[in-house]
Amino acid sequence: MGHGLSEAQVRFEASRCFSCGNCFECDGCFGACPEGAITRLGNGEGYQVNHELCTGCMACYRQCPCHAIEMQAMPQNVLQPDMATQMEVR
Repeated sequence: MGHGLSEAQVRFEASRCFSCGNCFECDGCFGACPEGAITRLGNGEGYQVNHELCTGCMACYRQCPCHAIEMQAMPQNVLQPDMATQMEVR
């Protein structure tokens, strides 16, 4: 009686999902941001987004391999006239 998965099953399971919606700090968003709005916080700490620099171009969102970034529409207001979106990294 065998235990565990075969090599083919392991490869299939590993190819299905990187992290199921959780950021695994691949630095893709950091590298994709043309405005420098994303800062690394250190191993295991994730990232911080400077919403004053973020233009809402969605470069970070489009390249995220595990869909850990959500873009949300932000109303235009006097305090943040140029900011179109807010980014959240889970």
